[in-house]
Amino acid sequence: ARNWMAAGHLLAQERRMEEALVCLRYALADDPDNAEALNLISSTLFNLFRAEEALPFAKRLLSVSEDCTHLSNAALILQHNKNYEEVAGVFKRILATGNADLRMITAAAFTIRSLCDHEAILPLDAHLLAAYETGNYALPEEFPATNVAWCANEKHNLGVAQSYLKKVGFFNLAPPRLVKYKQLQQETKARIRVGYLSDDFHSHAVLHLMFGVFEA
Repeated sequence: ARNWMAAGHLLAQERRMEEALVCLRYALADDPDNAEALNLISSTLFNLFRAEEALPFAKRLLSVSEDCTHLSNAALILQHNKNYEEVAGVFKRILATGNADLRMITAAAFTIRSLCDHEAILPLDAHLLAAYETGNYALPEEFPATNVAWCANEKHNLGVAQSYLKKVGFFNLAPPRLVKYKQLQQETKARIRVGYLSDDFHSHAVLHLMFGVFEA
């Protein structure tokens, strides 16, 4: 199994994904409970946008491993497949190990908060607040809109937002060109058309609330 797994890892690094998957399947045929092989094949499938195919491997990984990285990777696949309650259970396992880093705590808090498990969320929020009190806004990698939803401290809201914008490179962008409405009309000689772009707008709650605006 080890040789097949090594071959699969090397092929994946060379972006020869289908060949890598074949090797990893051979590794699992030799050793069905090999946690590293299960982690590699589930992560590889997920990165190929084949999350549904990765799901059984992720679930098997959860049954054989207590490694925090393995559990976190499996949780990501479960979450993508909308198995939210199972995801919360996985994050609770990670937290119970005492080895969860701030990024894992942020991910756990996001999922558990969505399930309204208030008893479980309080200690996670306390961990995040303790980090923010020391000025550590970068390591948790919390999304600004999520932070505003639960944290009433404006200083922390600003710190999280600034850290996020720095991470995505916002401050390196060229400033937008500001054009007055009348000037734009004169330049285009046509009706102004506005476009909306989002990576998750297709299924977002805001989209459903905006339908009337678009239709008007």
